[in-house]
Amino acid sequence: MDRICILCDNKVFAKAMCKFCYNKGYKKKNHKRILKQNRERKREIRKTESGKEHMRNIHRKWYKKNRETNNSKRRKIYKNLNKKDLNKKKKMDKRHYEKNKVKILKTKEKYYKKNREKILETKKQYLKSPHGKLMIKLRNFKRDALLRKSKFKLNKKEMEEIYKRDKVCVYCGSSKNLGLDHIFPVSKGGKTIKKNIVLACWTCNSSKYNHNVIDWCNKKRYEVPKIINELI
Repeated sequence: MDRICILCDNKVFAKAMCKFCYNKGYKKKNHKRILKQNRERKREIRKTESGKEHMRNIHRKWYKKNRETNNSKRRKIYKNLNKKDLNKKKKMDKRHYEKNKVKILKTKEKYYKKNREKILETKKQYLKSPHGKLMIKLRNFKRDALLRKSKFKLNKKEMEEIYKRDKVCVYCGSSKNLGLDHIFPVSKGGKTIKKNIVLACWTCNSSKYNHNVIDWCNKKRYEVPKIINELI
């Protein structure tokens, strides 16, 4: 004869409670023990490579679904912080960057290689926007102000000597869109002297920006030019 469960009135074979109701009662009695077992299992799984990849995929799926809400919450929290809390957060971010600098740079390089076209399109759209144009003007205004304050300037003869000396971009060897590049940047105290100026194309000059020459060449995998070694 078929029996009926005491709690849910479902059919049961040779027992007073069905499987679902029995499991619910077991979980209530042994809730803490089950949680400990699950935590230990998860820790062991996360130590393996397959477990790490599985957890990363779960986090990525969650982030894609809740990206907008998560970012909006972070912005609200960041706006409502006090000066003390902001300083604490900045210090924590610096410590995290110093500890995991190599890992962060590698992830940025991978992301840039995969999404290079999207990044360039977004930059172009930003530069065409009114806020982007304003930021370009401010950047150029600061540079012009520093150049006006500097006493050292180039003459026509010195300019011609620089073009005859280099003839081509010192970094990549191209002969298009050439211009003058400061070895030590103006924003860091570089002077407009013949020893501090070299020919460079527009792409190399813009990518170098205000970075150190040797570090930038190593990053781009260029050999440091002989002229720069002689001038330094």
